[in-house]
Amino acid sequence: MQLGSTIIVAFVVAWVIQYAMTFLQMRRYNQRLKKMKKMGPTAVGMSGSMYKRRAYGVLVFDDQEKIIHAEQFSGWTVFAGLKPVNELVGLTLTQVKDESVELPISKKIRSAFINAVDQVEHARKKAAEAAAQAQIDTQPDENSSGVNVEN
Repeated sequence: MQLGSTIIVAFVVAWVIQYAMTFLQMRRYNQRLKKMKKMGPTAVGMSGSMYKRRAYGVLVFDDQEKIIHAEQFSGWTVFAGLKPVNELVGLTLTQVKDESVELPISKKIRSAFINAVDQVEHARKKAAEAAAQAQIDTQPDENSSGVNVEN
């Protein structure tokens, strides 16, 4: 019974250490992301799945949709962190999505950056739809004559 208790305690201690290290990794990631958001509009994309190693791509771009900073996040351990991807700096968001443009990054990382560009496009489409809906809501109704009739 002593050996079983020791094994259970060892697993609990390992789990607590893993949780603490993951928490520290998340804090480092969020702090770095906060600094990047101060540079300009930021988009984060992900590729991979729960069963395959995930990769994240972070893009910072300007008003002309040129990338001013890019970082990737991938790795097997809690010691992985964001690393700059200088090859994307100066490209436009559409060039990142264009498969004919050769980039010296892996397919998984490129997929994460493409996902980030998709997030930007989706957000812009949603904002345009909201603006159009707001404009429709502020226009007077064609059926109403503007005269109030009380019975």
